[in-house]
Amino acid sequence: MAVLELGQAHAGEIAQKAGIKRTTVYNLLPDLLKKGFIMKSHVKGKTVFFVENIKNLQNSLDQKRVKLENLMPELQALQNIFPHKTSVKYYEGEGGMREFYLGLLSKTKPGDEMYEYFGTVDFEKVFPQEFAEYYPKERAKRKVSMKLIGPDIPYLRTWREKDKEALREMKLVPVESLSFSGNVQMYKNHVAFISYKENFMSVVIESKEIYQMQKCTFDMLWSLL
Repeated sequence: MAVLELGQAHAGEIAQKAGIKRTTVYNLLPDLLKKGFIMKSHVKGKTVFFVENIKNLQNSLDQKRVKLENLMPELQALQNIFPHKTSVKYYEGEGGMREFYLGLLSKTKPGDEMYEYFGTVDFEKVFPQEFAEYYPKERAKRKVSMKLIGPDIPYLRTWREKDKEALREMKLVPVESLSFSGNVQMYKNHVAFISYKENFMSVVIESKEIYQMQKCTFDMLWSLL
């Protein structure tokens, strides 16, 4: 900025304008020259510095962006190789609910399967109607199937009639067996504990070990029903 405002100046003038030590300016100038942000020339035996083209700043950022894009596949491959650290995320309210479910879908691919325990909550009342209709259709569209264990209540019996088109398999149990207002979802090393008692609240744990523990319990119960 100092060089740009001065137009053309030697190191001492730049230091005075920038309000920093001359030695610091001498250390910074070679790097700015190397990056092409400034240029240098000789006037009356003195070295002066000037900005030739401010667009070089944008060009530099564009080049870094391209390098990062080219590097992303390698970084993602490294992330897949090394053990993944456990993470915990929290979602709340209608906005959090939408973010959670849409984020859940973004982590899946065709052929994946989700698993869920469903409580006695009236899903159709706690979810906005348009989203309640959109989500199962979008999941099926992405070819992600679901196994669901839920209470034997009227609206889940209605859901079961549409299991085939929703890529869903459902097993219903007596209401007293699942007397809680929430559900537990398992998908791709994630376990989500969801409560609808007061609005919407979800705690999502990303952990291979915790996922395997919950999945084993689900599989055992599924096989017994």
